[in-house]
Amino acid sequence: MRLGKVLVVVFGVLVGIVGVGLVIGGTAGLVFRLAFADRDGFMTSGEIRLLSNAYGIVTQTAWIGGDAPWWRGSRATLRVEVQAADSSRALFVGVADWRDAQAYLAGVARDEVMDVELRPVWVGYRNIPGGPPP
Repeated sequence: MRLGKVLVVVFGVLVGIVGVGLVIGGTAGLVFRLAFADRDGFMTSGEIRLLSNAYGIVTQTAWIGGDAPWWRGSRATLRVEVQAADSSRALFVGVADWRDAQAYLAGVARDEVMDVELRPVWVGYRNIPGGPPP
């Protein structure tokens, strides 16, 4: 066999291996999306109930992302759905820069979410004492 034919066979085998890997990866991604995405294409964690007797519930700065090179710089859409336990009471949901939120909530009694576990569902809080909102 000539060197050119050997190189073509080796190149063909390498391309075939890469192709099989891409098919397996794409199939796994499709199965994951079909199994865990809702009808709008969002991945969901299921329902998590947040309960508090304070005037508000806040979280620490949230970091959503990954360390994988393909994730860095990516943008994602985050969807949060909320419903008041008592529909007769007003409910406010806000997203703010940490400094702005701290200034807005200065002196207001609130619970801060410190930890969330999904299995089993558990939420850990830290109470921040204060009074009613201005």
